[in-house]
Amino acid sequence: MSFQFRQIQRVRAIAKATPIEVTEIITHHRPSIDDACAIAILFFHGEKLFPAIDTAKISFWNRGDVDLLLDRYNGDSVQLLQETGKLIVGMAGSFLDEHPHEYNGQARADNECAATLTARLTGSYDDPCWRNVLRFVLQDDTGKRMDHLYLKAGQTLPNLMKAAYRVDYDNCDWSFDAAVQFIKTYHLALENGTMGLGDRPNWHIDHLVELAGQKWAAEAGDKFYEVYSESMKMSKAAEASLDSLRPIEIRGWPNLRPINILFANNDIESFQTIVFRKQPKISVVVLRRSTGNVQIFTRKGSQIDLTNTTGLLRQMELQARGEAIPQGVNLFQAGELKVCKRWCFFQPESGNDMLLNGSLTSPDTIATLLSNDHILQALTLGLKTAPTSQQAKQYNKVVPV
Repeated sequence: MSFQFRQIQRVRAIAKATPIEVTEIITHHRPSIDDACAIAILFFHGEKLFPAIDTAKISFWNRGDVDLLLDRYNGDSVQLLQETGKLIVGMAGSFLDEHPHEYNGQARADNECAATLTARLTGSYDDPCWRNVLRFVLQDDTGKRMDHLYLKAGQTLPNLMKAAYRVDYDNCDWSFDAAVQFIKTYHLALENGTMGLGDRPNWHIDHLVELAGQKWAAEAGDKFYEVYSESMKMSKAAEASLDSLRPIEIRGWPNLRPINILFANNDIESFQTIVFRKQPKISVVVLRRSTGNVQIFTRKGSQIDLTNTTGLLRQMELQARGEAIPQGVNLFQAGELKVCKRWCFFQPESGNDMLLNGSLTSPDTIATLLSNDHILQALTLGLKTAPTSQQAKQYNKVVPV
């Protein structure tokens, strides 16, 4: 049983004895569809555990601030909930998030997301209507959904939310509220048999606007189309810039296969997606933002594991900052480490590893001190051998910085 499941059982037992008052629901600044769905489920089914939860405030926090909050409770998000009424959703370290973190023993809840964990917490996981919603949400969160499942890819809820954040990043409450309302409407439509989508895990904005008939739906749609043309212009400019970039080829595991790496300086949110779409031979994109933060992305299906590279970069970062390399800490593990928060390692089920020095959900992360040459060294060494913890441990000598 995973850490998250054990904590969910703990919360249910506590709430059964004494209902818990939730006054604030905390999520990150770039909530995805599974986070919105999780909060919708809390509002629908959470009242037995958390009386009057429908009056709880939804707050958007930076990653660093959440870590500071958890630190005050020794990383125990259940104790935090009991004593303060703050419930963290969709942020690593909380029991309502599937990602590994030092506060959950680096445990990952496989085949789960914030929404499915919340459904298990509230006892709604086996509800046939919610199962339909959860299937869609889990597919979207793990990157396993296929675009042909959508009625219209350009008008899907995830795309709407992403566009909304670009318009109003500092005040995204309206778009998140719209997403929660969309999910509520979809669930009720399924429950009442008025949706007409059968068992397909998808939905279309126009259907929901017609069903809901609420002002927020129209406003959300207007905002989406408002940024669509500008987004297209940015994408075309990014595509044009690729002509001036030259990939670097290294040899890696297995069998010293060629791995093409592209280094780029760009602030477009999904630049790596454009690269992978336009240049099929590129397997790794190293993206440096104007802030100095760096993100490393791998192509889905390339079977490139960044485990070894992660440990090397964390060691190099600590050395560059004049900090001691801690003993007894596995620097190669996924997630965020307290001893080196500047590099967070994600290994999603979809297989496209990501190593991030800051991101849109963690805008307060301090930029790396490492140059592109250092990063290339770490990739060259890290991808040369098999991505196992035993192999990773052989790198006990840090590359000079």
